[in-house]
Amino acid sequence: MITASCEPDEYTRMTRFLVQVLLFSEFSVERVVTVAKNLVSEIVECRRDGGGMVAAVSTRVCGGCERGNDEVISLFKQDGVLRDVVARCERGEGAWVVERLEMVKECLVRGAGGGFVQVAGPVGGTEDLTGVVAKVWDEEVKMYRNSRSQSQTSQTKKRKGGDAAAAVTSSPPPPSWPFPFPRTPYTASKIDPKFTRSVLVPIPGLATSFLAQIVECDVLNSPDYYAVTLLSDLLTRTEGPLYTAIRGAGYAYDASLSLALWTGYLTFDLSDASEPHKAVLAFYDILRKVGSESGFEEVCGEFEVETARASRVYKEACERSTGGAVVGAVLRGALRGFKSLEEEEAHQQLLYKVTREDLRRVYKKYFCRFFEAESRVTVMTTPPGKSAKKLVKEFASGTGSDCIKFRETKLEELDFPMPKKGKK
Repeated sequence: MITASCEPDEYTRMTRFLVQVLLFSEFSVERVVTVAKNLVSEIVECRRDGGGMVAAVSTRVCGGCERGNDEVISLFKQDGVLRDVVARCERGEGAWVVERLEMVKECLVRGAGGGFVQVAGPVGGTEDLTGVVAKVWDEEVKMYRNSRSQSQTSQTKKRKGGDAAAAVTSSPPPPSWPFPFPRTPYTASKIDPKFTRSVLVPIPGLATSFLAQIVECDVLNSPDYYAVTLLSDLLTRTEGPLYTAIRGAGYAYDASLSLALWTGYLTFDLSDASEPHKAVLAFYDILRKVGSESGFEEVCGEFEVETARASRVYKEACERSTGGAVVGAVLRGALRGFKSLEEEEAHQQLLYKVTREDLRRVYKKYFCRFFEAESRVTVMTTPPGKSAKKLVKEFASGTGSDCIKFRETKLEELDFPMPKKGKK
């Protein structure tokens, strides 16, 4: 994704500049090595971040048995790819790396897999902003094609036989699948068999633990979306049940429930937890409480529901309060199948129709899955050593749904295998 902002009068100039940067940038081996090494350093830093690694490990475990975009962009894949790029350049194969980068550029130029443009502009503007993008793109691509054709013709004259033909006719193969489509929501069948449903990863440098517990919740195109969102907000709100029982007791700095709409996750997250086991048990107690009549009345009373509904409306309004935010909102809406903001706004009226009975229904349908050991995935990053082994014993000591049997896993075990050196 390429994003930019500018003054209205500079819009055409900015668009042309971005397209020219994309099309006419040239790759040098030295620059490629520098960038690759910087990215490797960033990954090293990411591996020291407990919260970020919980997300990375969760994606690796929950989607690891299917080859797709999650694997390609995974931290555990890209680390090896970048190190291989550096190694190839240092042993004299830099031209091969540059050629592959040019192939990636060619895929972008050809529009392999499709794409779309979202533009936010001043209210009342008469200029066709997306039309400007299309016009500039066509003009610059034509110039790019002409320059490529002249370059290939020049190279062909210097070559003979089959090599010359290959120089003209070779083109990168289309990708196996477009990005980020097709969508494949999370299911238990996607869990990588190499790992268990409960993975604990000790990471040197951490002082506290981070945890994510995931259950299936695919509500992308479901009327349950707003009910699930509203109940998550009710449990997560400041001074609410999770805040009071977990942060208030000093078990963790933050505890929340969140819905990952694209991947189909409903996730319970703990950040900077000093007592993760006690925090998880407190979470289960809250869920059980919501299942009782008195507990439901306390958490999901009329006043609490209307307050959470108003908070959600305000949040969605804030997400469209700036030009950049509008672009992001339209992109998210497009992924959900909405053709315009107006169409999505009409759908958002369902938020006002959510009843307390809807909350009770989605609680039983989705939230109770946290009690099912075969339906949930639990990932935790924690300091290594005796404290990690202590946590494994604590979580395994529970009975029934409170028992979580962690498998201690090293970061190296999560890396995707790389092709053997020497293969191109």
